[in-house]
Amino acid sequence: MSYSIKERLAQKQVNVNPNTEKEVEMRWKAIEQLRAGIDSKNLADASICLVNTAGKNHVE
Repeated sequence: MSYSIKERLAQKQVNVNPNTEKEVEMRWKAIEQLRAGIDSKNLADASICLVNTAGKNHVE
């Protein structure tokens, strides 16, 4: 089931400025498209690994 961003934000009791509603809706749709693209990819074939080293800024 697909929700509009307006419905989702209303569920979370978040108010959106009426002047920016259209922009928020466009960004929501873009995020949904990206999510659909990720869901359709075979991530087992990905060759990227992200590692968080807390408190350090270095590259090995």
